[in-house]
Amino acid sequence: MSLYFLGSAIKNRPSEFVKGINKALGKEVTLKQQLQEIAIYCFAISCVVIGWPGFLIWLPFSIRQDRRNKAWQALPDFNCAPGYLVQPVTPIEVESLNIVRDPLGYAPEIAFGHLNKAWKEFLARIGPDEELWYFKIPKGGKVGKYQFETEYEITGYARFKAGKVIEEFLY
Repeated sequence: MSLYFLGSAIKNRPSEFVKGINKALGKEVTLKQQLQEIAIYCFAISCVVIGWPGFLIWLPFSIRQDRRNKAWQALPDFNCAPGYLVQPVTPIEVESLNIVRDPLGYAPEIAFGHLNKAWKEFLARIGPDEELWYFKIPKGGKVGKYQFETEYEITGYARFKAGKVIEEFLY
């Protein structure tokens, strides 16, 4: 490769006309600059020749790291971890405990008030083999796959199946 680039540099030398134009413009290429260019090509080639085994060593580590990153990205973003589940509940219990009573009458007097539609959609997605659980994350608890520390207490209800939180409803 070094010989190829050396031959290419010699072959692609500027003609006498181009040398004259460059000299008139003050951009004359000296022999020293030509030798520096050849030396740079030789150095780059030797780096590639010496460095390719390092790439082969680095490749498996990179593939393993990519797999770990994909597995981490696949984790759900739920706040509630199974450790924060308090007790199983039924939809009827939940609705009776969470009826909104707004003295000004701005919120409807139904379970979760303005959030009732979201609650009904949440209930509709509960499968026959899933459970509904009440959860409580204390202030300072670690939440989500990013493990942020909460600044306040978080409560809600979670769909739970086979040891995993499937979905959560925060209020």
